[in-house]
Amino acid sequence: MPIKVRVPPAITRGSKGSDTVEVAAQNLPELLTALEGLYPGVKKTICDDAGKLNRFVNVFVNDEDIRFLGGEGYHFQDGDEVLLIPSIAGGADWDKQIAADFSEGGSGTPLLERWDAEIKAGGAVALEEFLSQQVARC
Repeated sequence: MPIKVRVPPAITRGSKGSDTVEVAAQNLPELLTALEGLYPGVKKTICDDAGKLNRFVNVFVNDEDIRFLGGEGYHFQDGDEVLLIPSIAGGADWDKQIAADFSEGGSGTPLLERWDAEIKAGGAVALEEFLSQQVARC
């Protein structure tokens, strides 16, 4: 049964990317095998040593998280649209700054002092705006 699968470049490591491909697969393991045929090495990127999909890859079927549809046991229906989305992380420098500001019993004063200085200088007024500016600097 053919299903449409959108494969982002982060998963294919840029070999092809943001492709929408049509494959015949009845379930997630069959889908992963089909993708390996189209994108050699993709299973090594998105699966663990046992061949199971890594937890950092999200799979949506017709805009529903496959985990709520039965996970690997879900049987694809003719015409299903599948989207693979790798989790995205980042902001290591920002995380380190927050950790430094709040670690070892700290009150977060350095971060709050910077926010206060911004307000007094006529800069960011809302905390959300201030935090967005801090993130943008990282």
